[in-house]
Amino acid sequence: MSDLSSRTSGGFKRVAVSIRSPLVRAFFVVVVTFGLVLGFGLTAYWMLRAQQLAGRDYLVQNLPALSTGFALISILTLLNFWVRWLRWHFLIRRVGARVGTKDSLLIYLATMPALLTPFFIGELGRVWLLGKRHARYRFDVAGIWLMERSSDLLILCLFITLIRQQSIYVALSALLWLVILLTIGTLYRRVRGFAFPKPFAVFVLLIGSLIGGLLTGLSLWVVVRLPGGGLNIVSSFDIAAASSIFGYTTGLPSGIGISGSAVVLSLQKAGLGLVPAATAALVFRLGTVWFATLLGVIALAVFRKRLLAMLRADQEIDHFDRLSNTYDEELPPWIRDRLLTRKVDAMRRSLRAAGRPGEKRGLDVGCGQGWHTIAMARYGYQMFGIDQSEQQVIHATKNTREQGLQIDFRSASADKLPFEDNYFDFIYAINVIHHVIEADKQQSALQEIVRVLKPKGVFFLHEMNTINPLFRFYMGYLYPLIRGIDEGTEKWILPDQLPAVQAARWSSDIDYFTFLPDFVPSGVLSRLEGLERYFEKSRVRRYSAHYMARLIKDDS
Repeated sequence: MSDLSSRTSGGFKRVAVSIRSPLVRAFFVVVVTFGLVLGFGLTAYWMLRAQQLAGRDYLVQNLPALSTGFALISILTLLNFWVRWLRWHFLIRRVGARVGTKDSLLIYLATMPALLTPFFIGELGRVWLLGKRHARYRFDVAGIWLMERSSDLLILCLFITLIRQQSIYVALSALLWLVILLTIGTLYRRVRGFAFPKPFAVFVLLIGSLIGGLLTGLSLWVVVRLPGGGLNIVSSFDIAAASSIFGYTTGLPSGIGISGSAVVLSLQKAGLGLVPAATAALVFRLGTVWFATLLGVIALAVFRKRLLAMLRADQEIDHFDRLSNTYDEELPPWIRDRLLTRKVDAMRRSLRAAGRPGEKRGLDVGCGQGWHTIAMARYGYQMFGIDQSEQQVIHATKNTREQGLQIDFRSASADKLPFEDNYFDFIYAINVIHHVIEADKQQSALQEIVRVLKPKGVFFLHEMNTINPLFRFYMGYLYPLIRGIDEGTEKWILPDQLPAVQAARWSSDIDYFTFLPDFVPSGVLSRLEGLERYFEKSRVRRYSAHYMARLIKDDS
């Protein structure tokens, strides 16, 4: 992190803090060095004492159990990390930061080594990383970090209170937590003009901390129980929470040395000998703090080029230009062909039902590499296609020539269509409009579409149906990680909240189709199509994965 300037962004004045200052750098070096020396010194002390009590024999005898315990703890740590990242990504989206899901995950991963900074303050590196492209949200990221860490402390103290029946822990942490949330909420209302965090965001904050605390306590229980230790699960939560709170309050890098020593002493108090207690504490810390730190270091090494590209915000390449050479590989062929057939057939049925004679001239908005445009042209429609990505248009033109067809493809934006008024009988956009995330541009695109439609012409809006909360979660948090088409920044249009468009009206007739996920194998897909067709005609059809709405231009 080079510096945080004092310029105003989004209504908040950023405090001028430079880590180039020799004094600041010296402070960080001294604190981190002290923490590492203390931590490794105490670790060596416990292991030497254990060695004197036949610790080597204990390790040899229990190596399979300890190895299994470390593997299980590592899995629980991955799950813990996943839950915490989901919480962070949810919260930054709630304040309006449209950060790509892959970029968000990488930022979170890259700051994992910050666990080894005093009071975890190094995690504020997310302010710098995300701020390179989203400078407006630097304050938000800092505020979310403060809320997350205070929520973690609150839940840990709640565990202690429930187990030990001592309310002082939760009372003090709850007071701190409320002060932080009320302060941040007041700033948002006064400067940004909206309320944050709202009740659901607070719920996500706390549930993330709760799951994280439970996974940490479960990790300690696993590493003690596998070699045959007699620690019950309630005691494991108590010891894990108490040692974490001790690390929080000392401010040492991840409580290094201090938290581990607290675990050893607490395990001994619970009835374990020094050797199994010291060994369990070592494996527990290796599988949690150090494993998470290693993940971050690996991410920094493996994805350094993407991180550097992220920091060079002014050199960002168009998303679909970047995908152009691998675009046709993003979906399995059987899924792509199936969706193409379903959507083309739905439009053809609607056009036939309209019964209008004469030539049918159509426009594919966001044509990509021309798959749907070519399919419609094969049915005799005079087709045109536009796409903002020049590389996609080049591929679409090449694909069309290989099919022996003539289609007019152009590079253009949906909100500035290069056609005269009243030119097309029909227009469609297949999973395109949700990529126009600015509300004014989305509205401009719809008005442009109406402008170039003939009177009574129809616009087919094909979109993902995110009414289903599980499907919305999949599209926003998982799909962008396994497919490159969507980035996780999309602004979904719900079928029951279609935007008003001047000189046109939405038909009440909406087609809902497809329920099966895009990762279903071809053989399984064919066997389940009958069930899917049943759902498409049932009362649950509005929870399908895709829908097609019709916007009809007025007759004037």
